[in-house]
Amino acid sequence: MKLINTPLLIALFLLLGCTAKAQYKNVTIKGHFPQWNRGPVVLLYSEKEEIKQDTTNVINGKFTFKLKLAEPSRISIYSIAAVQGQIKDNIGFYADQGAVYLNGSDSLAKATIKGTRITQEGIKLHNETTPIQQKIIAIRNEATSVSKGDITYEAQMKELNDSYRSQIDTMIAVKKNFIEQHPSSFLSLITLNEFMGGAIDYDFVSPLLKGLTSSLQKTTLAKEIESKLITAKRTSIGVIIPNFSSKDTSRNDISLMNVVGNGKYTLIDFWASWCLPCRKENPNIVKAYQAFHQKGFNILSISLDKSEAAWKKAIVQDNMSWYHASSLQYWDEPIAKLYGISGVPDSFLVDAEGKIIARGLRAEALYEKLQALLN
Repeated sequence: MKLINTPLLIALFLLLGCTAKAQYKNVTIKGHFPQWNRGPVVLLYSEKEEIKQDTTNVINGKFTFKLKLAEPSRISIYSIAAVQGQIKDNIGFYADQGAVYLNGSDSLAKATIKGTRITQEGIKLHNETTPIQQKIIAIRNEATSVSKGDITYEAQMKELNDSYRSQIDTMIAVKKNFIEQHPSSFLSLITLNEFMGGAIDYDFVSPLLKGLTSSLQKTTLAKEIESKLITAKRTSIGVIIPNFSSKDTSRNDISLMNVVGNGKYTLIDFWASWCLPCRKENPNIVKAYQAFHQKGFNILSISLDKSEAAWKKAIVQDNMSWYHASSLQYWDEPIAKLYGISGVPDSFLVDAEGKIIARGLRAEALYEKLQALLN
């Protein structure tokens, strides 16, 4: 069958999410759309961190895909017209060993889906989370329309932020409930994996993983989650953060605990000169440093730069007059791997013993925390 290789296609699939790996399962997908007039259909799924795709013609309103999956996976199907950017028409679902049936008139997006257990579970979870997601999008859109010149700007933004946080908490609660109610479902494992990006809450995720059946815990995806949890545990609030040694801007040795021992509180800040959100956050960190350094606040910034020149230039430009370290290995930075850093900016605030007391303090949050600790 013909393969399509376009950046647009890959981007479309990534928006819908991907999944896992391991023992092969035969999956058949059958579509029936009597009034179909949108050309061939394209299938996408992820396996072993690779996006795989296939395409087939729709003949007399019918099409069939056959594939082998390592583990239950998210499948996306697009009309060729959607791939070419002419229209929006696609459908996403989960598949396992067996058959999935798509039935409709002339649109994938409006099709009904019947299939294996994970297919039906995916539909149920989608129906529960979609209204919440729609509210989140609406709040984001409303926030962009609020004028900074409005005298009620701060009050409006606080109200929207509170609403946004409430909806996020609701989404988390719904997904947590699904995992707890479906301990033997691979979709629970996929859903749990969604909590593994950014700062991982060990105390939240670990019990959920342990609550899954033993067979699920033996899968490749479960082992990957378990490995990330080991890293998350050593960077949880209340534990002594692991020590490290690196090179400073003069390429001399620098040790975390030597820096920590020179003050009452230390921010371990992960950033990079190429990271725009990091550069936007730096003025907030500078403000906190200037206000509290004389009271015992230090900073050790770890850069994920590759270019020594760009790293040093950004330090000067952003007035970052504190301790710095980097191996100049980009995302292969050993300290970032030690701490499980998956995105920047990120940070840990530790006390004089190296005990973690906060993570990811942004904007005014860092200043307010230090004000409470040092004033």
